[in-house]
Amino acid sequence: MAPQLLPRALAKTGDIDRVIQERVHARVFCTNAQAVKVALPRNNHTKRRRVHERQNKIDKTRGGNSGSDLKGCYFLATTTANCYDFYDKNNNLLASNICTTTSPLGFSFNNFEGLDWTFTNVLISADTASGDWENNENAQEEVGTWEAGTGEDEAAAAGR
Repeated sequence: MAPQLLPRALAKTGDIDRVIQERVHARVFCTNAQAVKVALPRNNHTKRRRVHERQNKIDKTRGGNSGSDLKGCYFLATTTANCYDFYDKNNNLLASNICTTTSPLGFSFNNFEGLDWTFTNVLISADTASGDWENNENAQEEVGTWEAGTGEDEAAAAGR
């Protein structure tokens, strides 16, 4: 359905409420007693939620002390097949276009928790991910491993 302009007479509250409740997924904006109906993609919010549900969240780390900073960071599939973006636990993008077609898979990101990080030997699937990490903590680099999608956070939260 193409977007349509609504008659100026729809500026009354009751009429606008009626328009908002229509089956058409739309938003109504009113300025100067003129209502405008803008059609939005119907499933845009649903697709975003589905992709977000498939995130691979880091829930297990081993190695140096700073490795625990990675817990809660996650990979999120992009619209490009076999490619992911990597986010911190506050949903800030740390690295983008990480594609599993690259071998060996590795990437770096800077200034996360005040450190520069490098991930190597990265394996990512639809449900899990794993790899090695290193950063510039202290005079010597800290190193360790990380895993995502193991379910350990959920098990700990459930008291198992």
